[in-house]
Amino acid sequence: MGITSRKVRPLKRTPEVPKVRDARLVVIAAEDTYAAKQYFESDLFHSSRIQIEVLETPNSDEAENKKTASSPGEVETRLRGYIAKYDLNDEDILCIMVDRDRWPDSTLADISQKTFRKKRKNILMAVSNPCFEVWLFLHVSDWNKSISHITSKKMTLLLRQTLGEYNKNSLNIEKYRGRILLACDRAKNMDSSSTDRWPQTIGTYVYRLIEELKAFCDLH
Repeated sequence: MGITSRKVRPLKRTPEVPKVRDARLVVIAAEDTYAAKQYFESDLFHSSRIQIEVLETPNSDEAENKKTASSPGEVETRLRGYIAKYDLNDEDILCIMVDRDRWPDSTLADISQKTFRKKRKNILMAVSNPCFEVWLFLHVSDWNKSISHITSKKMTLLLRQTLGEYNKNSLNIEKYRGRILLACDRAKNMDSSSTDRWPQTIGTYVYRLIEELKAFCDLH
């Protein structure tokens, strides 16, 4: 099928990507408003073989609206809307990326059922417990196993102390360069059950997305 007979796609063409799409599209619907988009759309994942688009949570000055927009249900809805709007291939990778800290198991279970009910091969959930900052932290340090519980606020403080700086509104990508596969290995080692849909203890399943991406990117 030619490109003109497909539904429109939001591809940012580069000299490396020809008109007829042979690059795999990676769509990440994220609860996060800032950090995930900056991280995954940075040159850490530059490749002519994939194009990554992060559907971040819209920014809002109203706390209640912000929480509603970032709920797992709304994140899943954004991804579902994207699937309906654009003609994706079976090889494209779809991901729902949410934090564990604010949502009960029943909410995550509901989203999990909706997600995996879709008849697509490459769709996954990348839940972090308590938050996405765990994934960033693992770029620079192993997890101290004596810490069995931590809030998102304290996780952010720990990341800032370890990095020497951390501003989720303006991510310093150089802090993570050359450390992605190391973070992946550390997160995998923290994963006590590969059959769980989300981490039951401190950890992050962002590594499961990285496992999909590393075949298409020259990650370090």
